[in-house]
Amino acid sequence: MSTVIWALSPHPPLLIPEVGGEALEQVRQTREGLEAVCRAVAESRPERLVLITPHGPVHPRAVPVFVVDRLTGNLGRFGHPEVTLGLDVDRALALALIRAAEERGVPVLALDESLAASRQVALELDHALMVPLYYLERAGVHVPAVVLSISWLPEEEHVRLGEALRDVLRGCPHRVAVVASGDLSHRLLDSGPYGFDEMGPVFDRRLLELLEKTDPAGILDLPEEMVERAGQCGVRPILTLLGSLEPGAQARIHSYEGPFGVGYAVAHFSLPEEPLARPTAGDDPRSPDHV
Repeated sequence: MSTVIWALSPHPPLLIPEVGGEALEQVRQTREGLEAVCRAVAESRPERLVLITPHGPVHPRAVPVFVVDRLTGNLGRFGHPEVTLGLDVDRALALALIRAAEERGVPVLALDESLAASRQVALELDHALMVPLYYLERAGVHVPAVVLSISWLPEEEHVRLGEALRDVLRGCPHRVAVVASGDLSHRLLDSGPYGFDEMGPVFDRRLLELLEKTDPAGILDLPEEMVERAGQCGVRPILTLLGSLEPGAQARIHSYEGPFGVGYAVAHFSLPEEPLARPTAGDDPRSPDHV
């Protein structure tokens, strides 16, 4: 078994200091949580990353997996094109994932230069990848990666994709960290980008409970109306992440807050030598004060 740690990262671009400026202080819990998770990833000494994004190219009937040599990106969409990041892609590991997914009957799409050109798809790091990658690099993690997106396939297919990923990583000669990027409800506040829906806070509280239990079946069982009304982008990356967990992996929720109407959760999962520390009652990230 070569997977050493799994992590969930939110991806508001304002977590990047050049973008966030003074607003960065309003997501202090998220920033500190992400710094702590990335330190934990660095301490696990990974030799490869697996990065899962909800904002890359999306295919309705197959999960795109990047099969290229290198990916780069910048935050020009957010007014800062000077903020650039890049990473090398482990093509062999990406192809191994594609084969394993196909063996499990999960439709996947090898997104290479030729296919991207024919579909007019940009081969680049999107902001959902750049935010955790920025903090990983600051923590000293500079290793090749496998990058995959999501599909509009049924959600359970993403769990099966995660299981295929677990199969591959068990035979991988490298130490691997799996990082899923995803935000929770986008409908927590009237002042938020998508307004308020009473299901937003309900969804976030329930999802945090299920994350702590590492329970993908519970997420799949969430009422469809609740998930739809919550307006989220994290369920499919989270299901892929949870599907890839080794039995016995335990969760630690580092932080949760939603000061701008979008829920930001930071967590990591590991097979610890001793029980993970739990937040104290006063620091419970599921407290209503954090919604």
